[in-house]
Amino acid sequence: FPSEAAMPTDNSSTPRLIPFSGLKALGITHSRWTLRDLERRGLFPARVRLSPRKVAWLESDIRKFLADAIAARGAK
Repeated sequence: FPSEAAMPTDNSSTPRLIPFSGLKALGITHSRWTLRDLERRGLFPARVRLSPRKVAWLESDIRKFLADAIAARGAK
């Protein structure tokens, strides 16, 4: 992940956040507007607002989303 994606690691229970720019490295290439629409429809994890112009997603939520998508592919 880009260095921007990691929070301080002084505590192993500290959640890691992935900014929009870090999603591409995980294969999520949707636009900001598409992600917002998917979130509103409950099809993508909810964002964490860090400031008025900065959002990120919990790494655990994104990894679960990807795992669920992979599992759904095999279930069809």
